[in-house]
Amino acid sequence: MKIEWGSQIRSYVLHPYNMVKDHRTEQQTGNAQAVLDGKLDEFMTAYLKWKATLGGGGRETGGGGSDKRPRPADKQSRGGQATGDK
Repeated sequence: MKIEWGSQIRSYVLHPYNMVKDHRTEQQTGNAQAVLDGKLDEFMTAYLKWKATLGGGGRETGGGGSDKRPRPADKQSRGGQATGDK
């Protein structure tokens, strides 16, 4: 996995409201203090279920979202031709 800007796994919002969201699994909770205190069971369970649904061929991506994001299409699937083709 390449680590770069925007590859965070979770977001923690503490003001003006409390929320922790895992961007891979879409699991979220309004009890940010419990997560900060180490109560990660719901996130670990959600991760294990998410990882199991990927099967052997899935790849884990950090941040910016999850594997549910659409992947960029190649030029042929967009109906266009590569530059220089006639």
